Amino acid sequence: MTNTLCNGLVKNNNPKSPIEYFELVTVREFPDYSGGTIVDQITSAEQFLDTEHEALDDPFYQIYGKRYEYDTNYKTIFLGEFYSLDKAKEFLYNLTGEIPQIISY
Repeated sequence: MTNTLCNGLVKNNNPKSPIEYFELVTVREFPDYSGGTIVDQITSAEQFLDTEHEALDDPFYQIYGKRYEYDTNYKTIFLGEFYSLDKAKEFLYNLTGEIPQIISY
């Protein structure tokens, strides 16, 4: 498996953009009880290993923009889905010019 667990944040330094920062998350697809599928975020190595036998495929990555609204509320904006960690990190780099800060592997 070439994919890995990776969660990260990149601050958006564009003062004209409403997006404060970008979030990179690892997700996996699982079967649900009604015969469909659900996509769930994987936040820890323990969860990554514990759910490996239930997952339908390799993990993949989603990128969200976080926009501050009123007091402490954030609005989440879905920006993209990637099946390669390198492509997700490259997307963030191209948006911000910053190398993503990796939170976990």
